[in-house]
Amino acid sequence: VIVASHRQPQTAAALSWWLAENKLYPYSGVLTSHDKLFLIRPGDIVIDDAPKTIAYAWNNGASIYYLRWPWNSGMVGKGYDNLYELIGGLNG
Repeated sequence: VIVASHRQPQTAAALSWWLAENKLYPYSGVLTSHDKLFLIRPGDIVIDDAPKTIAYAWNNGASIYYLRWPWNSGMVGKGYDNLYELIGGLNG
């Protein structure tokens, strides 16, 4: 599991702290960058809310899970209203 977030590279340590504080683990790495699309491969599970990332992942054979927001309503993949529902969807 790689946690990739669209933010300034120098914020990686703060994101790692936030993930640990909220018990969101395990993961093998954290990437903070404005380009995370290069990570997506066929068969991956992608959790994101950006329409560009959702479409790219879908078109490249990944499974998509996202939180529903006004900017991504009606996107492909599986949309959820909150993080708990999304986690439940991942767990089957």
